[in-house]
Amino acid sequence: MSAVRIVYILSLCTLASSLWKVRVTSTSSATTTVSPPTTTVSPPTTHAAFLPTSPPAVKPRTGVHRGYVEFYKFVEEAWYRKGKPFKKYGRAHAEEYTWTEYIDNHLKMGIRNFVLGFITITRSHIEFGGGTRMHREWGQTSAFKYLRRNVIAKGGRILVDIEFTDFHRTVFDESVFIEEVAEFVKEFPVDGFRIHAEDKSSEIPALKEDVFGSLKALLKTIRKLDMISAIWITPSNWAEVFKHELGGLADINFLSLDIRNDTDIPVFNTDLYAEEILLNATKAGMSPDKVVLSIPLASHGSIPRLGSFGYSSAILDYGADPEGDGAVAADSAHKSFYYFFSQKRGIDKIHLARDRGLHGISVEGDRGRKYTDLIPWSPRSLTRALATNV
Repeated sequence: MSAVRIVYILSLCTLASSLWKVRVTSTSSATTTVSPPTTTVSPPTTHAAFLPTSPPAVKPRTGVHRGYVEFYKFVEEAWYRKGKPFKKYGRAHAEEYTWTEYIDNHLKMGIRNFVLGFITITRSHIEFGGGTRMHREWGQTSAFKYLRRNVIAKGGRILVDIEFTDFHRTVFDESVFIEEVAEFVKEFPVDGFRIHAEDKSSEIPALKEDVFGSLKALLKTIRKLDMISAIWITPSNWAEVFKHELGGLADINFLSLDIRNDTDIPVFNTDLYAEEILLNATKAGMSPDKVVLSIPLASHGSIPRLGSFGYSSAILDYGADPEGDGAVAADSAHKSFYYFFSQKRGIDKIHLARDRGLHGISVEGDRGRKYTDLIPWSPRSLTRALATNV
């Protein structure tokens, strides 16, 4: 091969190599890294007025996991008169039972805490609201001992509900009350006392100062005795609770979710209403883990002429759905309604109590036997629904 031809071939190779390098360089330069676009998803617009308030910072109770809620059963007239459901115009037909059967059926529902009524304080003396007969029933029946034995076995507690009758007429005598308690617990060893704060006299402005002043002294005395002190408060008396600084005194604060006035009727069974009550409790200095939401066994009419009756009346007289939203028509035209705590509304309050780190939940009747449940262990009763869902 001639030298000229060899030189020609080498030149072609050099040219091809140069062209390849240029192509690779151009391709590399044209390649770009495409990053996915960054998108920020904004939360949906909300209206703060319709949201529950943020849960307060609370410390979990010692030995109890957060979210655990105690249930308290209030026995309005313990050992004196058995609770029966009432309809609008009288007592409803219901099964008969003994006190032992009553206790057993509650224990089967998992209930271990009881509040027994009704006891009164007159001139600083403890008295049975049903008089001599009631005292005899408490003393002679074995029901209290049977209850006490089972409550201890389950790690529960027994409180006695006390209603004062004459604090506006006499000065509370601490020494007399201490002697009365000593005698009472010898016969009926209870764990503490719940003061039924509201009575007719406390609704009279001129008497409120005496009533709530004596109430404060009574709570302090119970604490001195190293017993559980509890108070039951209705929404209409927060001003007096603030004024007399009662918020931090009691070991347990039972907060009624009943109405303050007629404007509360359509909403008193809602979470927002309960949140308002809890906000007042926080302002009053009540620790969340010392609060029990007390659910009334009431059904309130949307107009004054309908009046107020019990949960049992809503179910038995008007055919309300126990599992519904807590409202039932009071007439065929559906122009007026009765509002009440249905099982669903009650269970909602259990969830609220868990979220807020509250101590417990309860149901409350009234001593006039107007606000009543069905037989407590009935599948349709409010008591059973709450006790089996805590």
